[in-house]
Amino acid sequence: MSRQPIREIQWLADQPDTIASSHELFVDFLETDHTIPGSNLAHDTLPVQTISTKLTRETGNLIPAMFDESGRAADELWDLDADSWKEVDTMPDIQHMIAQVIGQAFILKNATVADVFKNGNHKMTTDSAGRKLWEKKADFNDLGTEKWVPQGISSTADALDGGTYEGKDGWMVSWHRKDNKGVRVTFVDKFNNKYRHVLLVYPSLQGRRLHSEVAIHAGGIMWYGDKPWYSVLVGEYQPNTTVPVRMAKFALNDATGRLKVDGKTAKATWAYCVGIERMQGAVSANGKIYISRSNGKSN
Repeated sequence: MSRQPIREIQWLADQPDTIASSHELFVDFLETDHTIPGSNLAHDTLPVQTISTKLTRETGNLIPAMFDESGRAADELWDLDADSWKEVDTMPDIQHMIAQVIGQAFILKNATVADVFKNGNHKMTTDSAGRKLWEKKADFNDLGTEKWVPQGISSTADALDGGTYEGKDGWMVSWHRKDNKGVRVTFVDKFNNKYRHVLLVYPSLQGRRLHSEVAIHAGGIMWYGDKPWYSVLVGEYQPNTTVPVRMAKFALNDATGRLKVDGKTAKATWAYCVGIERMQGAVSANGKIYISRSNGKSN
């Protein structure tokens, strides 16, 4: 090992990685082969440099966020509220937790619901019949998109009894990607008709991306407290009525905001064969159930 004179430190720091690099030293010190999932990613310069510079400097300020995210990660993987024993595979689970904590607490900026509403980057228009229309421009066309399909709608009035959430009055709309490889949620501010899309993702350090898309078919949506649900009153889609077409309702736990469970299973509190083809979302109010269904271009 050679010792560099103090006056030459800046010269050394200015050298490109191909000449002088501390990368492998950090890899060894941080033990990334064991703490970052993915053998190639463990030696990738992006996560290693992020951990050894930005994350190290900000750790003291972000301890509360790290603590909260660690608890969420552990609960999601191990279901800490469960009453029964559960077998866990510790190593991959811990790696997943580390990826989630790094992605959420350090790299990704946390934003409140009010922040999303305030920063709408598209705007709806209103036609002569009073209908709200998605933005349509030469370089952006939500109105005519074939990649994304709008599905459910909920609002701040569903979330809280007061009708607003963090001082904002607006809608939340769910979309599924036509190839079922992604879900986005749109926050629409009723005051100015501006809106912003939010992509649903999982924190991930696989490959060079910091997230992976949630590959589900999002249908109906309901905003309850601080959680969006993509089905609580569940309708079953069928193209015709030659087979039973069912609808079921699930109860929510007021304390946790999650589905009520019996052991580990959420059971429907009500179910019925409704016989309505192409059924999509549904909502119940004052003892009645209102059902939407798709009907091609005439819908």
